[in-house]
Amino acid sequence: MSFSKKPITVMFFMVIFCWCVSAENVNAQINNDVQASIHNYAFQQFTAGNYERVIEIVDAAFNFGITDKYLRADAYYLRSAAHLYLKNYDEAFNDIIRSMELHYWANSFDLLSIIYHKTRRYKDALLAINRAIELNDQNLEFFRTRAIIYNDLREFENALNDINYVLSIEPQSAETLSIKSSVYIFMNELQEALDYINKAISIEPEDASFWARRGIIYYDMGNLDEALIAYSKAIDLDTSRYDLYEMRGLIFKKLGRNADALNDFNMAIRLAPNVLRLYEYRGRLHLEMGNYMESLNDLVEYARLTGDEEVQREVQRFQGELMPDIEAYMDLKQFAELLERFLK
Repeated sequence: MSFSKKPITVMFFMVIFCWCVSAENVNAQINNDVQASIHNYAFQQFTAGNYERVIEIVDAAFNFGITDKYLRADAYYLRSAAHLYLKNYDEAFNDIIRSMELHYWANSFDLLSIIYHKTRRYKDALLAINRAIELNDQNLEFFRTRAIIYNDLREFENALNDINYVLSIEPQSAETLSIKSSVYIFMNELQEALDYINKAISIEPEDASFWARRGIIYYDMGNLDEALIAYSKAIDLDTSRYDLYEMRGLIFKKLGRNADALNDFNMAIRLAPNVLRLYEYRGRLHLEMGNYMESLNDLVEYARLTGDEEVQREVQRFQGELMPDIEAYMDLKQFAELLERFLK
């Protein structure tokens, strides 16, 4: 299991400050009014979550021929952050490096560490966040970030040290309590994990991610009824996350509520049509329900998405052998047996 990191808003305030300051020294050939309109609109779009538009606006700003290095550094920084939220990690990395070649501050290393973390380069992420802390040891967000990285490196003592330091200053930080819960999940100390996520929920009961964490803890404990309640609450709070429907679907399946599980898998696929494992889950469920054609369709889609040529050839051969006699197989257990053998 992994846990996600909330957006770090502090770094964007730093960008606004640096951009505004550096704009005073921008090359005289650039129209200051136009430039101000461009970057103000870019930040407006960023806070609205229109990350594709942010990239377009920053591209347009570069087309004006900005020469001031601080302004260019801020522009690359902003575009890197937009790419990060769009999960364009290569582009995000390239832009933050360009930004830091021109100018850097503590938040530059923080953003770099997040990009490294997202691409599972945990040791590089640790080096970057350590540098951020060296430059600004007053920013508690950096310590939360480092705790997450330590957790992924399985350095649990270091992770807890950072978390406890933050909690000594912000004892009611729901985010930090949630991170502490996650560390205990990785340590397989589930009761401790449950206690801390319950504290986080008591502070911020409308955070879907906290309820999802509570759900996974109960799931790992084997308490499927409580896990189901927690994931249902998370979905009530956030209907846009496919992983919530995916996990609730798995719980429904374990509870023998196949029709409910199918509804959740269908919703998860609608929200994330390119997530490979969802077709496997739904295909296996269709097979159990006797929906043989639907199971075969999911198997074909799984093969298309996997990119594994050997799997694709095998599925094509399997499909080709079945299709001529598909009507007959629809009424025979042979079809189910063939699918089951293939899926194993």
